[in-house]
Amino acid sequence: MLSIKKSFTLQPEDASELVADAFGIHAGWENKILDIELPEELPQITLITGESGCGKSTLLRELGGASEFDLPNKPLCEWANTGEESLRLLSSVGLNDASLFCLRYESLSDSQQARARMYSVLVSKKKVVMIDEFLSTLDRETAKALAFSFQKLIRKENLKLVAVTAQHDLAEFLRPNLLVVGKSFPSRWEVTSPVYSTENPFSPPALELKTFKDIVT
Repeated sequence: MLSIKKSFTLQPEDASELVADAFGIHAGWENKILDIELPEELPQITLITGESGCGKSTLLRELGGASEFDLPNKPLCEWANTGEESLRLLSSVGLNDASLFCLRYESLSDSQQARARMYSVLVSKKKVVMIDEFLSTLDRETAKALAFSFQKLIRKENLKLVAVTAQHDLAEFLRPNLLVVGKSFPSRWEVTSPVYSTENPFSPPALELKTFKDIVT
């Protein structure tokens, strides 16, 4: 197991002594923001989520920090080594409209930019991808749809993903092999390996079959 512990010591200034005394905080007070055990080797998809201030971004830095991706100032169809590879990868992230191929990143909508960042992950050839604020700028329904698409892509391309988000509604759609949930004040962590349904969460529910008696009564 990989044990990660990180803490800081608060040293109140003279002007803050009244506040420090009121809340029982004195010089030398220790607030553990990380005290967690993870598998030595992370699985294919790890999702880190939880309350604001629990230490999600700090944990990501301890694991290696957010990946940096090149978003070239040139048309999308020129990002990969060849035009053929660009078109294949663009199609794989849902940017398969010919009108988008010759656009630059800044000309895309928010959801298209999120897909373009997924595209840049594939172009980069990185085997381990770490993303902070995962899909945080998108409306929730779009974020869920992209999370579901991205997890399929990660698995198909045999990559590893560590995603960090304050949103609590993406686990069902990203379907992580490891779910890390943080609580703040005091900081504590829960680590689980959830099992998800194999059904597409966007498929309409099956119609309930009715008997002839149900229909006529």
